[in-house]
Amino acid sequence: MLWALWYGRVSCGDITPSREKEILDKLFVFTGGRYWTAEHNNWLRPGVPICQREGVQCMNPNSNEGILELRMNRFGLRGTIPSEIWELSNARQISFTNNEIDVGFMGIEKAKALKVLKLSACHIRSIEGINHTSAELIELHLAKNQFNGTVPEEIFSLKQVSKLFLSGNNFGSKIPIAFTSLTGLRYLDLSGNRFTGTVPSEFGFLRGLQSLELQLNELSGTVPEQLQMLSDLQHFDISKQVGAKLEGALPSFERSPALLHLDLSQNAFSGPLPIDMLAMVNPSSEIFLNVARNRLVGDIPSEWERFEALTVELGGNRLTGLPDSLCSLNKWQKGLVGLLGICDVIICPPGTYSPSGRQTGALDSCSRCPTGETSGPFYGSTACLDSRLVLERQILSDFYESTNGTNWLIQTDWLSDKSVCDWYGVFCDDNQHVVEIKLSTNMVAGSSFHVSDILLLEDLQVRHGKCLYRSLLLRN
Repeated sequence: MLWALWYGRVSCGDITPSREKEILDKLFVFTGGRYWTAEHNNWLRPGVPICQREGVQCMNPNSNEGILELRMNRFGLRGTIPSEIWELSNARQISFTNNEIDVGFMGIEKAKALKVLKLSACHIRSIEGINHTSAELIELHLAKNQFNGTVPEEIFSLKQVSKLFLSGNNFGSKIPIAFTSLTGLRYLDLSGNRFTGTVPSEFGFLRGLQSLELQLNELSGTVPEQLQMLSDLQHFDISKQVGAKLEGALPSFERSPALLHLDLSQNAFSGPLPIDMLAMVNPSSEIFLNVARNRLVGDIPSEWERFEALTVELGGNRLTGLPDSLCSLNKWQKGLVGLLGICDVIICPPGTYSPSGRQTGALDSCSRCPTGETSGPFYGSTACLDSRLVLERQILSDFYESTNGTNWLIQTDWLSDKSVCDWYGVFCDDNQHVVEIKLSTNMVAGSSFHVSDILLLEDLQVRHGKCLYRSLLLRN
């Protein structure tokens, strides 16, 4: 309960006005207050009420008591926050984001009114004691600190927290299933860590989850079906996975009626774009969908014309068709389709490219590739193909034809629109150039193909009848 601020008060809080001033004065000394980089003149002036100090908010700004909030982001604080800070029992929010400080949590149970705690971009290494926080705490920010290893167990005792931000740390191993014990979660941000393995299917038990951010980790596997059935989910980002990446068919989230922001970009999803993508979302809503830089093939579905105001990123895939009907949807791409009246703002046509795979404004455009569709064969090219990549694809296609590829034991993805590096038995370097072909058990047969045509090939293994030929070729 707040300290009464008027005559005739009937009750008082747990902390006296003089103690509040003592705590702030100690904070000033312990964190090098005279060298703070933010304006702090009122901290230095004798007689100025504490509620007029920069970053301090009270019910009555002219008072010397009743601190409700400390908002001291980017103040230039250095050192360790004194533990007495938790004695501000009326404070509803404490925020020290972007300061070079450490924070201890012993005594945090004294902060009985604390609802929001923002400690991102500090130098915190441990949260020991945070499990004793008041049941009032509903929002916790610990992003961009100095945590390593597994997520501290204390986190999972905060059953009342609805917003939890742990991004930009160095947490590793698998994502703990224990997150699902925080049944009140609405916002969960685990992005920018080093989580590995698959996304827990148990996240489907977080029925009230509205926002989930998992981008910039090292996750692999597929997106669980259970996660695609969360009725309250509005924002989901699992883009830019490092390493093995997420794969399989592109998830359609057809049972997620509230999902307005979906980012699946820079993974290894393959196959066609789903016809039923976001099928239950209100089609008149403003929707953002990013599936760029995957391994998607085929046409952009004409069924997507049901979306009235879609912003979509499709570049960097291997798409081969764009229905004309989509080019008349004037509210697409934040209204650029109607403003400019060209399809290029949805996706660049074959033979052209742009860094994003589409025209993004009136002064931007899709540029021509030097050799046209030969070096830009797909819709949404983000760069023109290296002429050597084009040559290698043609050579491998000739190899397949001249060795009766249709009779091979395994011919997965050969002659498909996928990168040749995905064709069975073909291995590439980091630049996507073919360096090795291993088909030694594949019953390859033929007599007219010259393997020396593959300029960068280091190793070729094929089986002809019962004899194994191994040809080690020199680089040109």
